[in-house]
Amino acid sequence: LLEDIRTSNEQKFEELKVNRKLYGKFDMTGVSEDEPEPCPRTFDPRRRTWSDAWKDHLTEMELKQIAKDTPHMKTRIADKLKDPETLLDIANYGVEHPEFAICALAELMHQLYNQDDANVLVAIDGYSDWFRPSTYTSFRYANSGYAIPPHDIAVPRLFMKFDGHKIRNGFKIVASTQETYFNHLFTPEMIESPKCYNVEMQPLHLNEFRNALIYQQITGRFWEHIPEWRVEAMYCEAQGNWKALFESFYRSGHVKL
Repeated sequence: LLEDIRTSNEQKFEELKVNRKLYGKFDMTGVSEDEPEPCPRTFDPRRRTWSDAWKDHLTEMELKQIAKDTPHMKTRIADKLKDPETLLDIANYGVEHPEFAICALAELMHQLYNQDDANVLVAIDGYSDWFRPSTYTSFRYANSGYAIPPHDIAVPRLFMKFDGHKIRNGFKIVASTQETYFNHLFTPEMIESPKCYNVEMQPLHLNEFRNALIYQQITGRFWEHIPEWRVEAMYCEAQGNWKALFESFYRSGHVKL
């Protein structure tokens, strides 16, 4: 992820200078010194257990190893990269030293949020998936089905924050995806998102529909040339509903993935 971000923004990163007053606040897990504990010890009244009950099942040797590793996780990229000149220096160090990749990503986001020299857009798709259990498992979450919640994973936690209003020269936009998940419904009210910040996706207009198809071709979703008459026919069939288009279009075999 960090390498992709560096590649797509390399020119801007080389131009933007590091604000030394903001640099060096994040540890290896992407947590700032100004933020509270991201995974506090809490009590689950339904299961009648504490969130760190897994510690009761560890051996003394394992507990000592955790105590030994914890201070290491507090290490900051600033302890190694003392005087970065540009944001590209931070990105390069994170790519070259994977153990500091998350820390570098957090530092870059903090710098970008607090500068006026470049426009910033944070765009996240499938935001609703981060409020479901991840595919990663751990015995530490045995009381909740072993699946680790995305908030407890460092990279998703960086982007889950409702902090678009903190970007001085830009904004943040996220898209929730409604799929046919069993017993699953996602609405803004469920995450206490204010109504004024939410927009429901309406059917596309013809030109938007046409541009969306061109984008799918550019990104390699499909390679078949679609003549204009077919674009207009597809629009009439789907009534501008993007999901309906794909369900009918792929089912009919017109496009090969």
